[in-house]
Amino acid sequence: MTDTNPNIRVIPAKTKGFISINSHPTGCAKVVTEWSERAKSKPTLTGLGTNPKALILGGSTGYGLATRVVLTENLNASTISVGFDGAASESRPAGAGWYNTYAFHNRHKGDGKHFSLNGDAFSNETRESVVKLIKEKFGKIGVFVYSIASPRRKDPTTGTVYSSVLKPVGAPYSGLTVELDGGKLSMASLQPANEEEIANTSKVMGGEDLVLWIEYLKSQGVVEDNLKVVAYTYEGPQLSWPVYKDGTIGKAKDDVKAKCVGINADLSKTGGLARVAYLQATVTQASLAIPTVPLYVSIYSKIMKEQGLFEDNLDHIYRTLQLLGQEKSGSDTSVSLRVDDRELQPKIQSVVTERMKPLQAGMVLDDTHFSALRNAFLNLFGFEVAGIDYTQPVDTLFGKEWPL
Repeated sequence: MTDTNPNIRVIPAKTKGFISINSHPTGCAKVVTEWSERAKSKPTLTGLGTNPKALILGGSTGYGLATRVVLTENLNASTISVGFDGAASESRPAGAGWYNTYAFHNRHKGDGKHFSLNGDAFSNETRESVVKLIKEKFGKIGVFVYSIASPRRKDPTTGTVYSSVLKPVGAPYSGLTVELDGGKLSMASLQPANEEEIANTSKVMGGEDLVLWIEYLKSQGVVEDNLKVVAYTYEGPQLSWPVYKDGTIGKAKDDVKAKCVGINADLSKTGGLARVAYLQATVTQASLAIPTVPLYVSIYSKIMKEQGLFEDNLDHIYRTLQLLGQEKSGSDTSVSLRVDDRELQPKIQSVVTERMKPLQAGMVLDDTHFSALRNAFLNLFGFEVAGIDYTQPVDTLFGKEWPL
């Protein structure tokens, strides 16, 4: 008998540039399961407390999801995650973050230790909901992770909506990049940002929202005295500095660091600390929108594998939390936590430079590099995951409600 339910159908991988149109629930679930089992098998982290209670902003995908998984599986943590992901509908599947969260809760259903909110992390309403949840379920939190990347932010006081831009500052930029559809190399050019665009990007991606969160959590009495705060960021190699580190996003990240210095000084009074973790280059929908970065990541990742230094998102965050646990409270301590040390080694960067030298627009990236890049990208959305039969139909309304 043929199933006539229109919601049960094959979900194909469908991309447009560096945007994935679809997500696959079964693939997302398998990735969460694999990450979970691996995190559970690693040596127990130290310095973050026993059975910590953690709040993770941006905990449904990428590094934020990896953080939630590591804390839960390795340290038996209790977690609250805030994400902003599309739910499933009759016309299209849910976003990957929604399916990841579903899979996470399905693994931990009934334990009463994990809670997820789907909403705008920049809003006062979300802050209030989170605090209410902390008071009801946890009492206080000991770990706060800020892993948000957003194209826009609504100021919770004025209601003004600010949009971020990815542009160089001071001079135009042209760099070689790779197209996800086919692997063709092309030149990407960007005009420099004006002062308003620089300021607006800082309003979205800077440290203002981080300060609002910490101040509100403290005012409500829901943080431990030795609270550990970590904000995730990226700097990258010199070849991408004109468009990233020295561009609009880099200016905003400088503001995050400056704000973290003040937060750290305040938290250190009670034994807490704040750090900005500089993470390695990775494949995300946001990072691949940066000219030069997709090509760089494809070359760099292969070199790291050859050198035995490669870390996927799960392994990298495990090491990040390992380093965070070793940090000591102090108002005069540097807030920079360099987890990109392996990536930026001169011996690695020199090989990257040599391999990128002969590349030019019009060429097609060799399949070894391109297939790995495309596979890593599609994995984010539950596609090209080993062991999944993508010819089998699935319910597009799968995961309509999280199994809390």
